[in-house]
Amino acid sequence: MARRRKKGTKLYRGAYQYISGDHIFGDEEFEVYRNEKQEVYHFLSETHSRVITGEFLIINVEYVINFKFIPLIAVIDKSMGNDRIQERYDYDVENNTLYYSFITKDGEKTYNMHTKQSFHISTPCIASSILFIMSKKFNSTSTNFYNLISCENHWEYAEHPEVRNAMLQKISSTLEMINIGGATVEATQYKLWQENTNYNFNKKKKKKEEAPPTLKVYLSRYLSIPYIIESNDGLIYRIKYLNNLTDTE
Repeated sequence: MARRRKKGTKLYRGAYQYISGDHIFGDEEFEVYRNEKQEVYHFLSETHSRVITGEFLIINVEYVINFKFIPLIAVIDKSMGNDRIQERYDYDVENNTLYYSFITKDGEKTYNMHTKQSFHISTPCIASSILFIMSKKFNSTSTNFYNLISCENHWEYAEHPEVRNAMLQKISSTLEMINIGGATVEATQYKLWQENTNYNFNKKKKKKEEAPPTLKVYLSRYLSIPYIIESNDGLIYRIKYLNNLTDTE
């Protein structure tokens, strides 16, 4: 894993496999730190995957979130062949402003947006992808609404970040036993979907209405680090190992 300057106590380390059918098309390694002085959690992830051209895509993600689970910094570095880009999000808590930068060898594009403190920054890694669940308790329907900030900028600046809606539903209040690498672990199952926030999966439909694409999510009890994420189209992101390096949990 590419090393950044980091401070704090290492809490967890782990790795994922990205699976499509019987084929492993990528992997992710990650580390999680806790900094008591700065009151932040620090997630570092590095993903490797092979694209259709045969080239390797390498993505490094640095995600810093405070103890109130407000994102403060998200840095995404992508490299493939001779291409390099960086996306950076910096949140100013005092004036509720999120600063976005898209940096290439040709220059930098920037965008600023005001936002409430209850939001999550989407990044192309799994380890920190469900951190937003820590920001609020579930209501009586076991379903919560979240604001995710993201954009579809790959190798060129195409759009500014926008708030997208997401819903997360707890499928069961009891823990499920799942097998990870030959070991049995306890996980909580959720269903995640975006865009069509008015769709009710529990209500019978009088008229035919297409359900939005969903993700099946199995979360660990360790800072909402996922064990498994499964998509409707058969993609599976499965933990290979997760080491708890502290005795406090």
